[in-house]
Amino acid sequence: MPIFTPFFLAFLMTSNTTRHLARLMLVLLTNACLAQSPKLKIEAELGGLVSSGSNTPFWLRANQFGSVPRQGPGVVGQLRVWRDYAPSDVARPGVARPGAARPDSARRNAVRVGFGLNPVVNVGAINQVILVEGYAKVGWRGVEIWGGRRREQIGLGDTLLSSGFYAGAGNALPVPKVQFQTIGYRTLPFTRKFVAINAGIGHGWFAANYIQGAFLHQKHLHLRLGKPTARTHFYTGVNHQAQWGGQADYLREPPSSAPDGRLPSSLRDFPYVLTATVPRDWYQQGYTAFDSYRIGNHLGSIDFGVSRQAKHGNWLLYHQHPFEDVSGLLFINVPDGLWGLRWARNGADTPANFRFQRLTVEYLQTTNQSGPTFYITGSKYQGADNYFNHGQYVQGWSFRGNGIGTPLIPTRFDVRPELQAQSGFYFPSNRVQSVYVGAQAQWRDRLTLMSRLSVGRYYGTFAEPFSEPVNQFSALLMGQLTLPRWRNMSLIGALAVDSGQLLNNSVGGYVGMRWSR
Repeated sequence: MPIFTPFFLAFLMTSNTTRHLARLMLVLLTNACLAQSPKLKIEAELGGLVSSGSNTPFWLRANQFGSVPRQGPGVVGQLRVWRDYAPSDVARPGVARPGAARPDSARRNAVRVGFGLNPVVNVGAINQVILVEGYAKVGWRGVEIWGGRRREQIGLGDTLLSSGFYAGAGNALPVPKVQFQTIGYRTLPFTRKFVAINAGIGHGWFAANYIQGAFLHQKHLHLRLGKPTARTHFYTGVNHQAQWGGQADYLREPPSSAPDGRLPSSLRDFPYVLTATVPRDWYQQGYTAFDSYRIGNHLGSIDFGVSRQAKHGNWLLYHQHPFEDVSGLLFINVPDGLWGLRWARNGADTPANFRFQRLTVEYLQTTNQSGPTFYITGSKYQGADNYFNHGQYVQGWSFRGNGIGTPLIPTRFDVRPELQAQSGFYFPSNRVQSVYVGAQAQWRDRLTLMSRLSVGRYYGTFAEPFSEPVNQFSALLMGQLTLPRWRNMSLIGALAVDSGQLLNNSVGGYVGMRWSR
């Protein structure tokens, strides 16, 4: 790890990813060989992607952290190398995990390190080398700080089979940032372990081609009510994201009319971004009329959930309620949001050859948006929330061409050309009603099957509605087979289909080999 760290920091300080990619990989693998650490994990995968149309089917590329190209066919290769903390490293002092040896005090109080690296190479209709993950982390007791690009989802719900969390789904390439956070949920001792907290705050850099020098502010706070051994837990919390700062020539024009095309980007402006407020004397302090409401593009979700441990599985009921301004925080936009129910089998609950492991059912609705007009008669709050779009950040809540939030709200590059022509927004249809089902099953310890299916109805936006609502059906069936003679090798196959009026109709598939240790 000492050899690795300087190269990683050098990578973070430059935008020339390709130049340092091979060097980083070599250093990581060299350190791995020298350390002989049992915690080091490596995966390598090579596969081919085909499609009947010009676009890769929706569920083959959605929620893949921007690693799967929108156009096919192509060859995809990737390498993942990561080192995590050992389970005993993050146990609370004096508390051993069930079935695990109690760590000594020196181990509990030691500073731990970890890292991850995930380069992806696409060759075909789109040729690119991208770094999906490249981060280092340092942990102590129940907290950690990390920097770089790291896979994460933002919100409360099923992280494995969800259609995508509202505010942060893992659909786009991770935004590089530095973040301080708890390591999962940490119990508060003065509550006799009845209350646990999961919290974090981060600062990131939007390296976008349409605006220079824009930042990301991100924070979350979630509570779990119920002792760790309880069969029922209640959850609640909030996550808050803000795009802020940056400079671009188009910002000189209305509606922003920013001086020299530069948005508030200094340390002086940050407290207003942090608290989502503005000073009373905003005009005297040099802020524009656009900034007088909020500095930056703010959004997030208020999350609720309840889990119940049953005899054969665990149930989780959850809701992510979206907000873009005060009207969302006051629930004026009810019933908008993501509603979900997940069932997961308890470990090796049954000895049967075939086991149904997991089922997730979700409903996404974003049609209310606090009403169709910005100014609401008789109210001091605004409507027409126009989810994910923004007047200053013309590509809205997206990064490197993909939406950061739920993929069920598509970008203009996802939809058919005739629908693009009906809207000038980057997200041309953020008024959606969609039903989603995800399932996972396993045959012995060799074959894992996973399916995703979504049916949706799309209306456009309040400002630019579609001439007619359109329907969309998308589905995926994927399998991973462990080879009997080579237990660290597996064959992966997937088949996906898109049919409807929102996306181009397409049938496609993926076949690949994965090696892991």
